[in-house]
Amino acid sequence: MIRRSLRARLALGVAPVIVGQCLAFALVLHFELNATLWIPLSGAMALLLLLTATQYFLKPIVRIARALEIGVASIQDRDFSVTVHDQGYRELGDVVRTFNDLVTTVRSAHLSIYQRELLLDTVIQATPIALLLTNANGKIVYSNTAARKLFAHPTDLAGSGIEHLLHALPPALRTATAERYCGLITESTGADATTYDLQCRDFTLNQRQHHLYLFNNLTTDLSRNEVEVWKQVIRLISHELNNSLAPISSLAHSGRKVVDDPGRHGMLIEIFETIARRCRHLQAFAEQYASYVRLPLPTPQEQDLERFADDLRRVCSVTITTNLRVPTAVFDAAQIEQMLINLVKNALESGSDPQQVAVDIRREPEQLYVSVRDRGRGMDDAQLRQAMLPFFTTKPSGTGIGLPLCREIIHAHGGKLRLSNRTDGGLEVICSMPQPNHDSCPEIAVRAD
Repeated sequence: MIRRSLRARLALGVAPVIVGQCLAFALVLHFELNATLWIPLSGAMALLLLLTATQYFLKPIVRIARALEIGVASIQDRDFSVTVHDQGYRELGDVVRTFNDLVTTVRSAHLSIYQRELLLDTVIQATPIALLLTNANGKIVYSNTAARKLFAHPTDLAGSGIEHLLHALPPALRTATAERYCGLITESTGADATTYDLQCRDFTLNQRQHHLYLFNNLTTDLSRNEVEVWKQVIRLISHELNNSLAPISSLAHSGRKVVDDPGRHGMLIEIFETIARRCRHLQAFAEQYASYVRLPLPTPQEQDLERFADDLRRVCSVTITTNLRVPTAVFDAAQIEQMLINLVKNALESGSDPQQVAVDIRREPEQLYVSVRDRGRGMDDAQLRQAMLPFFTTKPSGTGIGLPLCREIIHAHGGKLRLSNRTDGGLEVICSMPQPNHDSCPEIAVRAD
């Protein structure tokens, strides 16, 4: 395409004016008109020719400006298919090309965003977690398929008030949702129980306050975990029973033969002692499980922490340090001491050098922190997730009761127990217990040395 110049069009537009002026002057000379007629005649012809030239000159500018106006209006209407035809003028060509490039870029970005929104919506609609998004007035602006099933609503929930839908929820979940509670809610109906994880969050969307509700039905996952735990319990109990009953059965058979041989009656004592030893082992094994289910409620009393640390040093041959901003704390000394003995025992059995096993007691105004650190094998992610489950153990001869029992003791004190791997190897167990006369109980941060 030959690029034309607007200056050339201007020259072509002004040329008729000059020619018209010359013709008017020629007419004056030819007809010998006087100056009185020359001035208006020349002015009229010049004006007519100037208007014609101006229209000729401005026509492409008006056409391109109108096309740009239509293009901008289309972008405002989210129509990114309109482009402007480049008519070949150098002065306006850059503007047209810039506008067309802008439309192409915006169209590509809009298509990418749309595809991502479509993917996100597909994932949200397919997730089993029920999702509701409401505005500040409680009107639902977005929901997924799981939410419609939870609220027994066959159509889209958008536009409905959440308060008008709560009647479809079970009583406990209804109350928790109305109060915007975050946590686990268990709904019992006869012999069955349904557990939900409810999360309520506030956030700003398009500069407006919104509320997000997430309802996660954990019943299936909890039931699956419960079945796995029971399977593990049965395997463990079967293993322990077989390890004791098989030798007892064999010894009983041997004892019958010894009874028939008077010369070997001296072996009966050894046989009876072995049977008694295996019975004691089974009794101790059963007592370990009984201690988990029969854990008494703690009887907290004010304890001198330095004296408690000294008593602990007498039964645990590991390094025990104290960092006390307050010299006393309230807890059940017998239960906490038993818990720390179990944790130290685990640390010593982890393969750690005994010199690198340490207990730290730290007293803050609102919390009592007790940590046990070692340099043993540590745990992988799967073991860390299952370590608190009853009967889960990583030791060949373990019962899987130690850590769950420690956690139950801490929970009975209103505290928390956390596990974490240390940076240079080993494990750290951190226990936190809130202290009385304080309203807040901050979360404990897992430390890594």
